[in-house]
Amino acid sequence: LNAQAQVAAASALPPLRQQLWQAVMPFWGEAIAPAQSTQLTLGEDFSLDGRFTAIQLIFANPGNAVTLPAVMVAPSASAASKTTPVDSSGNTVGWTAVSLGGASAITLAAGTASRPSLTLSDPLPLQSLARSDGGAFSLLYTRVLSPASGTSWTASYLTDLAPLLSLAAYASASGGRNVALYFGGGDLVSTPAVANVLTDANAALGTTFSYVAGIRYLSPDRVVTIMGCGDSLTAGFSTASGYAGFGLQASVALSRQLGIGVSYVAHGYPGQSSADFTANCRTAATLLHPAVVTLPIDSPNDWTGVSNTASGTASATATAAQDAARIAMQQRALDLADTVLSYGGLPVLVTPIPFAGYDAAAQYGAERAQGGAFARLLSPRGGLVLDAQAIISGYVPSANRPPSLPANCIAADGAHLNDACQGMLGTALARALVPRL
Repeated sequence: LNAQAQVAAASALPPLRQQLWQAVMPFWGEAIAPAQSTQLTLGEDFSLDGRFTAIQLIFANPGNAVTLPAVMVAPSASAASKTTPVDSSGNTVGWTAVSLGGASAITLAAGTASRPSLTLSDPLPLQSLARSDGGAFSLLYTRVLSPASGTSWTASYLTDLAPLLSLAAYASASGGRNVALYFGGGDLVSTPAVANVLTDANAALGTTFSYVAGIRYLSPDRVVTIMGCGDSLTAGFSTASGYAGFGLQASVALSRQLGIGVSYVAHGYPGQSSADFTANCRTAATLLHPAVVTLPIDSPNDWTGVSNTASGTASATATAAQDAARIAMQQRALDLADTVLSYGGLPVLVTPIPFAGYDAAAQYGAERAQGGAFARLLSPRGGLVLDAQAIISGYVPSANRPPSLPANCIAADGAHLNDACQGMLGTALARALVPRL
């Protein structure tokens, strides 16, 4: 399906089913921080795409089961202070305790670096505050107290170690959705105090970790949540911000065009196989019920090591092992699509995204044919297909690059898509979704 066909297919389908709760996960780091044994306060400020009347925190745990002694939240009318929430008059807003199962000490189930556990806190009635600083998004501040000193604990890197990572660039790529990160030694939750705010110039930015991965919220406004499932190609690895994948860019475009809130749940896991990221995305989709989920039918990470060969090399692409791997990838995508359809969501299957590791035209031809078959299977049930290769087919490859990676799409690392070509996919996705919204 090309972009025009996608729009036509979407027009023939009913409007998206409005989900009661929305969710936002600004970015995802699949790596885990070194084990800690010192008590710290970990803070993050979130920008939500609509007003909220109730919230739940989304916790991610990549290590052993852990108990967090205290977690607090507060709305803020201004982002002027990254660590102190204020009302419209500039007065400090009090913090409210978050619970799980009625307990203020929150115990998170064990997980691993590749498959972290996800936990939702108890719903908490909490009203957002109108912005007094001209900002466009509702602000929610969070603080988490880690286990006491002497107790070993491990958290996820909140910001993935992507090249050219920049919070300022992320804010620009996300349409002004600022995210503040901070930390401090000891208990800054029970007695709120100023902590160390991280900036692009702060060396600690690359080692920022937290247990709060995102926010689920109840909004009186028209808000839609899109979740991007996949690997580094979905995450926007090696774009200027490190996170400007096509799903985020589509969310920003839709929000501006339609004048509604479009929240984005980042679930692109750099370096992960389809077995891992589809399992993680199924967990998140079942928990959060995003209205739209993009999911790839292919990952270059699955090709690496198949039949003891490098990713996409000509000697490996025709082997039975690679054929089996391709079928397994596509089946995982269909299974995840069924999960999304089961709660009334819209799955968007993404055909193989160009990547330098693929250098066999025959392999891509087979993959694209499978993508067409997926379109026929899924469309009658309400799904869409985003044909990544067809969308960027107008780009001319350089003489020394494989046809699968157009020269003017190459990111700084020489392998992934740059901002412009991620933007082409994002524009096509947004265009296809407009009739459904």
